[in-house]
This record gives sequence, structure tokens and C-alpha cells, in this order.
Amino acid sequence: MNNAESLELKSETIDALPIINHFIDRLSLNEILKCAMPHADPSNHIMPYTSIGMLLRNIIIGRMPIYGFKEWVSLFDPQLFNLKPEQVDYINDDRIGRALEKLFDTDRASFMTEIVLKAVHEFGLKMDQLHNDSTSITFQGDMKMQMETKSEGKRLLKSLVAITRTIGQI
Repeated sequence: MNNAESLELKSETIDALPIINHFIDRLSLNEILKCAMPHADPSNHIMPYTSIGMLLRNIIIGRMPIYGFKEWVSLFDPQLFNLKPEQVDYINDDRIGRALEKLFDTDRASFMTEIVLKAVHEFGLKMDQLHNDSTSITFQGDMKMQMETKSEGKRLLKSLVAITRTIGQI
């Protein structure tokens, strides 16, 4: 047997992942995610911040439902997702869902601020003209009556939306 017969051709998709990973690396997003989600179980086969990284890459180029992540990631070299080949077997929608729950439990405002500040610094973004719409409206209090039908609930919701729009125009 000569050397040519012992060679095996393996085809993998790379798509735009090297470019996306370049920007993720420049933003230090993996490190920021690790710090934002510190209470991950170290015995986990895939850490939550790695799952969030997969989700981010999928949103950018894949647009696959989370139940199809294992098949989608399998098309690529696992290193493009910061995974070892054996970790691909542990990808599933429950793992992604639990990672999203951990992300929800983080201080997302500080997390987003850190990413924005890193982007401004790393890419030399000019901030002399910036509009940040940070308006938020909250309703709270006791509801004196209970909605008897869905249509009553919808009417109440429409009223709240109308009030919100009116406040926004003031």
C-alpha cells in the first residue's frame, strides 16, 4: 500500500465562521461570557458560555432551530465552536435552553455595557453622535378585576399599548 491509498479525504463546511470568530475573539466575547456566567457546573460536558457562543454563531449564519444544533454543528470543524470533537455528541436543545436560563440570570445590563465598551475601544468607534433610547415603561400594582374572557384581556392589553404609545409621544 502506498501513501496515497492510506489518505482519507474529509470535507467540512467553514462558511463565514472564521470571520465571525475573528470578531468574537477581538471582542473577547468568550472571556466576557465566562465572567458573566461563572456559576456553571464544571462537570458539564459543554459549558453554558460555549453553548451561548454556538447560539450566537447560529443566529448570524445558521438560523437553525435549537433542536437541530447537533446536526448543524456536525457540518463544521468543532474547533470553530470552541468544541472538542467528542463534545458534539452532547449538543442538544435542553443544554442550549439551560445556557439561555443562565444567561437570563446574569446581570445583562453590565454584560452588554462591557461588550459595547470593548467594541468602542477595539474598533475605535466614534461616540460623538450616539442616540441611546433607554426608555422603559413598567406597569405594576394589584389588578382589581380578573379577566373573564380572552377578549377582555386583549382589550386591556390594547389599552395598555395605547397608553404606552401616548406616553412615548409626550
